[in-house]
Amino acid sequence: MRDATSRYARPLVAIHWLTLLFIAFNYLFSDAMSHAYRAIERGRSADITTAVQMHAYVGIGVLVLVALRVFLRVILGAPAAAESGNALMDMAAKAMHLALYALLFIVPLTGMATWYAGLKLGGLHQLSVNLIIFLAFAHAAAGLYHHYMLKDGLLRRMT
Repeated sequence: MRDATSRYARPLVAIHWLTLLFIAFNYLFSDAMSHAYRAIERGRSADITTAVQMHAYVGIGVLVLVALRVFLRVILGAPAAAESGNALMDMAAKAMHLALYALLFIVPLTGMATWYAGLKLGGLHQLSVNLIIFLAFAHAAAGLYHHYMLKDGLLRRMT
């Protein structure tokens, strides 16, 4: 098993946790946006509240953070991938990270396309949000498994 204790650069760690906070905020406070979007879909005027505007701006913030994170990861590099010694677990970890990165782009882009361009992607946006929430919990559970069961120091990479 490869040592998993080498750390990510501080800017990458900060962006990781800030992205989590932005996604959690938008997930927890999405009702106003949902109501406004449904009103527009039904041809009624929507009540564009501060909550609706915040949801849109925080979603754009997620996209900016993820783009910055990818850019900085190319510039700053990243620690070698932690290998568990189990080929299936290692493939699952790579697939999880790839899916999370893809969804971190898809969720805000579908939201923006729906809200600002009027494209009918609300269903895809909602499905993508649910997938990213599920994968984020699985990602956190995997981190906890590494920390408490494998005791390989993996969690220290992002703290």
